[in-house]
Amino acid sequence: MTSVRVFQNTIWKFYKHNKRDFPWRPPTLKLRKDKKLDPKTVDPRPYVRDVVKFSLEGIVLPVKHAFQKARMSGVVGEIFGRLASAVVTPIKMIKDIVSTPKLIGQIKGRISEKNGVLAKLVPSNGHLLALTGVLSGLGAIFAGTFGRMEKISEVAEHGFNQLGRWGVSFATSIAALGIISNGFEVAANTQGLPRIFRGLDGKDVKYNPRRAGLGQVFAGIGYAVVPLFGLHKDWVASLFDVTTGLYFGLPGTKAGVAQEEIPNSFNLAKSVLIEGQRFYTDSEVNIDIDKEYENKANKYVYNDKTQKYQYDPNYIMPV
Repeated sequence: MTSVRVFQNTIWKFYKHNKRDFPWRPPTLKLRKDKKLDPKTVDPRPYVRDVVKFSLEGIVLPVKHAFQKARMSGVVGEIFGRLASAVVTPIKMIKDIVSTPKLIGQIKGRISEKNGVLAKLVPSNGHLLALTGVLSGLGAIFAGTFGRMEKISEVAEHGFNQLGRWGVSFATSIAALGIISNGFEVAANTQGLPRIFRGLDGKDVKYNPRRAGLGQVFAGIGYAVVPLFGLHKDWVASLFDVTTGLYFGLPGTKAGVAQEEIPNSFNLAKSVLIEGQRFYTDSEVNIDIDKEYENKANKYVYNDKTQKYQYDPNYIMPV
């Protein structure tokens, strides 16, 4: 057993020194005798599962079924269900934070299930985003009400008094906490996304999670600091626009959201183009289905030998 531990330690140090992902649990992470994690360490997964279940089974589906029972469109019912979920679900998440503050406050080393990397992150970034979203909304409401009253203080040409200006700054800056936390999570690549993969054109595509995450972190810091100087000023508004460009990814930087969306866009395109476990990109398959070619398109049959679709005039499509 000792030799195995020594071997694992050696391999782990090698991979850590060379900054490469390794799926093993680091030997330095101590477990209790019953093989369970320290009870003082909060596990966010049950809370996340409860939130998803509450949103889908508790709100979206009941609203959708209610619309269907009333002989109305299920699609419209799902839209209204998701709108209701967007309002109610954050309330449940705030209750989770109140009952378990460690969900957003216990920043300690945790190992990702997807790539085995140890990183110090906020346990549940979703709960933090919900909290900052609620606080940002309250700040906007405060700025739009008390911040526009002349009885409190003089209203400037931009439409807000001194309280309103600080309310707008607070509503914008507080949301940066969620952006920064999400940036660190993306940089740690907790989803285990591949750093190099073959694109739809057959060429290698590189993905850099550190650039994707740290670009969002730097932009989040800008979102937190820049509004404090007053967004009603022209130079502050211009700097805020530059920060937004940094968040989405300035040209040539290969960072920010633009870098994060590289594997997401590939997976979306792949899911659209794959049918029957093969890429749906052959020229004889990409047929424009309209009134003129509808009958001919229905005569295409997949040939297992050639692994292509071939035109068969005698084929009758089953109904």
